[in-house]
Amino acid sequence: MMQVQTIQPPKTVRVIPSTVQATEMIRREHRQLRVAAYCRVSTKQEEQLNSYDVQKMFYTDKINAEPKVDAGGHLRGQGHYRHQYPQAG
Repeated sequence: MMQVQTIQPPKTVRVIPSTVQATEMIRREHRQLRVAAYCRVSTKQEEQLNSYDVQKMFYTDKINAEPKVDAGGHLRGQGHYRHQYPQAG
C-alpha cells in the first residue's frame, strides 16, 4: 500500500498594529502638570505693599482650580520688599 503524504504550508502570523496607542493616551489623560507662580513687587511705593500677597493669592486660587495641575510653590523675584518672604513656598 502506498503512503499518502500531506504537505502543509508553513503557518504565518500577521501582526495588525493597533490604531489607538492606549498607553500614550492614558499617559496624556492622567498627566499632571507641575507649575509654580512667579510673584514680584518691583518698587517700594506704598500702593504695592500688599501686591505680593495679592499676586500669591490670585495664582494659588488659579492653580488650585485646575484638576490636572500640581502646585509646585511660589517663586519671588528679586525686587524691593518691605517684608521678607521665603524664596519658595
